[in-house]
Amino acid sequence: MSAPAATLLHGDVLDVLPGLAGRDFAVVVADPPYCSGGMQATGRVKPKHDGRYNPRRDRWILGDQMSTEVYREWLRAVLRLALNACRDSACAFVFTDWRMWPVVQHAGEAGGWTTAQMVVWDKVGKGMGHFWMNQHELVWCGFKNRRRHPPGVGRGNVVAERKPREQAHPNAKPPRLIEALLASVAVEGGVLDPFAGGGSTGIAARQAGREFTGIDVDGEWVEQARRNLQMGLMAA
Repeated sequence: MSAPAATLLHGDVLDVLPGLAGRDFAVVVADPPYCSGGMQATGRVKPKHDGRYNPRRDRWILGDQMSTEVYREWLRAVLRLALNACRDSACAFVFTDWRMWPVVQHAGEAGGWTTAQMVVWDKVGKGMGHFWMNQHELVWCGFKNRRRHPPGVGRGNVVAERKPREQAHPNAKPPRLIEALLASVAVEGGVLDPFAGGGSTGIAARQAGREFTGIDVDGEWVEQARRNLQMGLMAA
């Protein structure tokens, strides 16, 4: 049996997603630019463009220049467009750090999703920080219209998986973590990743027998994700 199809699209997520409307995806896994909007607008150095602060949308992502307010509205637009590409009872999972949880929850609900749960990713090791080093990351979980559960007994909302060691992407997620999220989805359908990065969601989707569509604004990461998907690499 051949592996499920995987498609990688290069472009600004707000330009690409409208073309996917009505596709009946069952899952959205989104890992937006890490800590975007986490600093107050006054704490940022704003690049000047013809004397005005009006950077291109991809530079907002690559340079992480969005204020909290802009980030919230941008993510709301992304999640609304993703909702339009999903079937009823689809699930959405959005990675965030503790500072941005209320912003992500607001963006998800304003985008038409209903909050279902918080999942905690235990990285099984210290991360960045000055004293209390971050060992966890949060995942906001939502659903479209009607919540459904897969058969069987549920699991706790803390998933312990080490970060991938052989992945070049700075925010790579372990495929087994994504597989745990996908196991909570009761409906059939493909997986949509608006920020594909190194392709870990695509690897997990194919392991779960689901088709995958990933989007990334950075062409270099699109090519890297394509190689990772072809080689099946993402060592834990």
